[in-house]
Amino acid sequence: MTTAFVLVSVLEIVAVALVVVGFIFEKKVIAFEEVCEDKLARSIARFLRTNKYTKNMFKKETVNVQRRAEVAKVQVAQTTSPTPSRKGSSRVA
Repeated sequence: MTTAFVLVSVLEIVAVALVVVGFIFEKKVIAFEEVCEDKLARSIARFLRTNKYTKNMFKKETVNVQRRAEVAKVQVAQTTSPTPSRKGSSRVA
């Protein structure tokens, strides 16, 4: 038997063993995947915020989000009447 054949056989056996273990401990594997996904997302976000080429995009987007929130508050305040209206009328200021 050649070295390549032995190596492929060992890798196939390991793959089958991992699939079986995955079925047995499915909930633990799913929890581990979610933890890894969260850590990866945080590290990518941290990299993008601190990278000199992309951090300016995040600053602009933060400012835009704050402005949109302020505009939405003003619009809600303008569309609601500060005084109670008469019964049956739906007056908007």
